[in-house]
Formats: sequence, structure tokens, C-alpha cells
Amino acid sequence: MNKTVKELIKYAFFGGLSTIINYGLFVIMVRCDIQYIISNVSSYIVAVILTYWFNERFVFEDQKKKRSIKIKQYILNRLLLIAVDSILLSVLTEILKIHVEISKVIVVVVLLLANYLISKFWIFK
Repeated sequence: MNKTVKELIKYAFFGGLSTIINYGLFVIMVRCDIQYIISNVSSYIVAVILTYWFNERFVFEDQKKKRSIKIKQYILNRLLLIAVDSILLSVLTEILKIHVEISKVIVVVVLLLANYLISKFWIFK
């Protein structure tokens, strides 16, 4: 199996694990009557920390960049993605009237692909 396929499998596995944690925390908070944007940002922060650790340690193993540069790029990427995440979640929930938990699933799928491409070609290249 070539390196890219192995990397993609590991990314999918650890991304899936982070996504389950993100979604699980989000649902728990929403069901505890915490406003959905606050729930989204809180669960996202936990998932971001885990994902960085997983990606650096297990997925993109042979990075040549200094850690401080990667962390800065990672934080910038995640700030952009949390903004996109919250905007899409609001549009799906408030405008399109899709249930908040289903909206979150849709947003997660879109952002998983975007984050993989950004991580692979910019942060952990």
C-alpha cells in the first residue's frame, strides 16, 4: 500500500474519532439546553486539540516544518473553519430549517474534506 493511501486511511480513522467526539459533545450540550453555537464552538475546540495531536503524531509522520510554524498554520486554519462551521450550521438550522443535529452532520462532512486538503497540502506538507 503506498504512503498516500496509508495516510488517507489513518486520517479517516483519526478524523472519524475526533468527529465522533465533536458530535457527541455537541449533542450532549444541545440536549442540556446550551445554545447550539456555544455547543458547536466548545465541542469544536476539544476536537481541534485532539485532531492536531492525532495528525502530527500518527497521520502526517514525516513533517519537516518546525512545530511553531505548523501550530500557527493549524490555528489559522481552524479559526477559519470554525467560522465556516458556525455560519453553515446557522444557515442550515435557521434558514433551511434543518434539525440542528442533522445540520451538524452535514457541516462535519463538508469540513472533513476541506480540513484534509488544507492539512495535507499546507500544514503538514
